[in-house]
Amino acid sequence: MALLVGQMAQRYPSQDLSDSLEGYLADFEQLAVMHTLPAVQEALAALRIRPGQSFFPRPDEVATEIEKQRDRQALEHAAEIQQQRRANEITAFWEWAPWWMEQTGNDEAELLRRFPSMKGTRA
Repeated sequence: MALLVGQMAQRYPSQDLSDSLEGYLADFEQLAVMHTLPAVQEALAALRIRPGQSFFPRPDEVATEIEKQRDRQALEHAAEIQQQRRANEITAFWEWAPWWMEQTGNDEAELLRRFPSMKGTRA
């Protein structure tokens, strides 16, 4: 962590961090304990290249960035799960559809009229 914070400090040569660097290091270590070291590294990397980030990132900024990244990852994961669920739903529907049409004597047009969310999903 000390190496990472030292490298980050070098990116802000016009900012005197001598009085605050030790405190920042302790806070970043605490963040690493709470969120993992890779999460802190990813947040620092994101803040380093963020437009308008002209000062060394404070620990609260890093914590906020970690939360944003976690929220973004959670949303991406939820979207992937929803996409997989929909694909499974479509597969199950089209496996069931021939049986339904045979049992009811209806054609595919009637099937899709009754289940409009399945229009355009047949492979």
